[in-house]
Amino acid sequence: MTYRNKKLRDDARGQICAHCGADDETIVSAHANGNASGKGMGHKGSDALTAWMCYRCHSWLDQGRGPDPTNCFGDSREEKRQVWAGAYQRTMVERFEQGLIECKKG
Repeated sequence: MTYRNKKLRDDARGQICAHCGADDETIVSAHANGNASGKGMGHKGSDALTAWMCYRCHSWLDQGRGPDPTNCFGDSREEKRQVWAGAYQRTMVERFEQGLIECKKG
């Protein structure tokens, strides 16, 4: 079963894009696109693997052609994986720093 958590999907509201830095009210939790994340045909991956991304970056990541909105990357699968991984890392740091995610001692 794929992990679902509405709070993780909704915590993107009011944030900035973890890839391009846009602060434009279009930020959403973009899911990882690999099979290892639980993604399948018509099925999103785990909510634990989401990155805060604006509409332009998220659209480019999922179906865009040509360079990404920052013009730093092309459109190969590997480059898109790199972009998402960097955005995911920045998102996770922000989630911890903002107290959106906490570690609890067992």
